[in-house]
Amino acid sequence: MLVRALESGMRIIAVEPSSNPFKDVTHHVDFTAVVPLQLEKILESKHEYGGRLNTMKAILVGGAAVSDLLQQKIQAITVPVYATYGMTETISHIALMRLNGDNATQYFTSLPGITVTEDTRGCLVINAPYLTDKIVTNDLVNIVDDNKFQWVGRWDNVINTGGIKVMPEKIESVIGKFFSHLGVLQNFFVDGISDERLGFKIILVIEGEKFSSVNEILKALHQTLPKYEVPKEIIFLPHFIYTDTGKINRKKTLKLT
Repeated sequence: MLVRALESGMRIIAVEPSSNPFKDVTHHVDFTAVVPLQLEKILESKHEYGGRLNTMKAILVGGAAVSDLLQQKIQAITVPVYATYGMTETISHIALMRLNGDNATQYFTSLPGITVTEDTRGCLVINAPYLTDKIVTNDLVNIVDDNKFQWVGRWDNVINTGGIKVMPEKIESVIGKFFSHLGVLQNFFVDGISDERLGFKIILVIEGEKFSSVNEILKALHQTLPKYEVPKEIIFLPHFIYTDTGKINRKKTLKLT
């Protein structure tokens, strides 16, 4: 953010790390970069802070995937909102995806001069002129062309169940749509746990108290997903463990089950 401000001549407003960074800011803000958790909190407090989003010029969202429910909420924002793709090795983000408005897309577009390919696993390979070597990631993607790609999931999250490789992010996307339709706001994730017969079995882990429509969701999943992708068990936990950037820490949270 400091480099962006120096390049564009913007003034930096520094605040303590918070789930709602606007809480104590009284100045007008033109641009911000937030993680999905922060954007959720800002939108939840729309009467006090959320309305300020539409007075800005652009908003970046990065650090974690944007859920289907948050994606729907973002449609109420009139200024451009972009998901970012990047990592420490690329110094900053190398691609953007418009999330709202008439120009919204389903794929990331790389910044000028940066091209993308995939390796034999189907994982993203980044070629940037300012980097010495190509960067091979563990992000599974669908390549549209040299400058566009669709993020599918993480190679290291793949679950081998009964000899079939399953992408939890794909299942989560389907579940997220059902949650949104039923008005379920609880966080969740899909993972695999050891099973004598399958090696690993698919489970759905939900944060918070059990709700009445869970059986309805399971029934819908059986009608929508292949049999091997339907969670074999649903586990409710009072609270998840999160990383500093608001991502669910799957490994640590699973230890609570």
